Amino acid sequence: AQTGAVAAAEVNFTVTDQYPAAMALYQTYRKRWLARYWQSLGLRIFVDLNVGEQHRETNLLGVPSGWAAWITRGYTKQLDALRREYEAACEHAGTREVLFVVYGGGAQVKECARDIGAVWIPEQRDVAKGKEKAYGET
Repeated sequence: AQTGAVAAAEVNFTVTDQYPAAMALYQTYRKRWLARYWQSLGLRIFVDLNVGEQHRETNLLGVPSGWAAWITRGYTKQLDALRREYEAACEHAGTREVLFVVYGGGAQVKECARDIGAVWIPEQRDVAKGKEKAYGET
């Protein structure tokens, strides 16, 4: 079925610092395979950075140098990690001119995203409760 979508974020298969390296590699393979398939159908892909920091290098396997479209999940208690993800994206891209999207996390995450020049998107549950406006609404 035609959805009209022009872009998609990689699937976030959970990878925490507690995962063994082999599992992190498997989860990375799964999301990279799906992303490449979607890309073959014409979708633009945002690379998912929401993984345990211990597995960041593994998470970047298969992402071409210079890649400039990234997405992550924001957590109020992990603002420093969000900044490090942004820095990792810029380093991999070889530029600070990246499209960096942060999903969820509330007001503090929204402010942090603004400070680093990221696009922030509220969680759907907050939009439904009237706490936040959906991206693009005024």
